[in-house]
Amino acid sequence: MNTDLIKVPNPFCMKPFYTKGDQIQLPMDSLKLKNSWGKIYFAHDIAYYKKILKGTSPWDNPKAIIKEGLALWKNEGIPLLKDFFKKRDRNSARPILIKYLSIYIQMMIWLQGRPVQTIESISKVLQILPYAPFNVEERLQFIIDNPDHHHAFTTLIQLFEESEKKWAIYLLKQKKIKMKSSFFA
Repeated sequence: MNTDLIKVPNPFCMKPFYTKGDQIQLPMDSLKLKNSWGKIYFAHDIAYYKKILKGTSPWDNPKAIIKEGLALWKNEGIPLLKDFFKKRDRNSARPILIKYLSIYIQMMIWLQGRPVQTIESISKVLQILPYAPFNVEERLQFIIDNPDHHHAFTTLIQLFEESEKKWAIYLLKQKKIKMKSSFFA
């Protein structure tokens, strides 16, 4: 697999994800979603930003992204984090929580059919989305500031649960809008 070391663009340099000067290795041949989610935070978005994204973009199929992301969260994320917090192993929980926080952010933005363009002030950006959970700005900021706390994990669980319902309604509305527009075309 062909990979290149690239500097993380400034719009993605925000703790706990990246700091200025960080470098990542993006696989240039393909970015398989399941493999890239969490190993490199915002890999597809950074590749798009750097104009090196090849093939289809994950935000082109929001319904599939939501399904895959929720399955990953429920089958891998929650059990891993529960185990780490049960053992009071905050150091091991931290990168896993950050991984799923980045996935949550991507799912929120990708649902609109577009990439994440910056994570600066991301909690404010998510707050204005039509399917944003109540008080998402403050809750997301709490998780960003405390990615190794059990309460941040609990907050992320709540955000995923509330968002899952709102995403389903939003996707249903989008489907109805497309059906109406194709009927009149």
